[in-house]
Order: sequence, then C-alpha cells, then structure tokens
Amino acid sequence: MLPLLVWLVLVTVVFWWARSTSRSASVWGAAVGWILLPFYDAWLRQGCSGDCGIRIDLLVIAPVLLVLTLVAVRRLVAAAWRRYHDR
Repeated sequence: MLPLLVWLVLVTVVFWWARSTSRSASVWGAAVGWILLPFYDAWLRQGCSGDCGIRIDLLVIAPVLLVLTLVAVRRLVAAAWRRYHDR
C-alpha cells in the first residue's frame, strides 16, 4: 500500500506543477482525478464488509482517468514544445 501511496502523491505533485504551467482543462481534470482517487478508495473501503475483491466501479474510473491523463500529458508536451520553439 505504501508504494502505491507514494506513487499517487508523486503523480499529484507532477500534475499540480503542470497545472501551474498550463491552463488546460484536461490537465486540471487529471490532477483533480488523481487527487480524489485515493480518498474515494479509502471511503469505499470503510464500507467494505470483507468481500470487496472485485471493484466494478474501477472499470469506469480507471479508463476515464487514463484517457484524461494521456490527453493532459499530450497537451503539456505540446505546450512545452511551443514554448521551446518560440524562443
């Protein structure tokens, strides 16, 4: 659990830094999604009666967050590319 938590914190910090350099809504959405995911997971596990091995909700959340993250990374790379070539 600890490596996952460290990874989520790292992703959150990177996206918040990226959000400060880019005003893109996709970057904002990815940052908020990655920040809210561990809180949602903790809240869901509190109500677990012991048989919560299969998480159907993640079948929706994970693909949406993955696509949003990929779009945000693409926008960040494009913005950095433009800044670099506008010098």
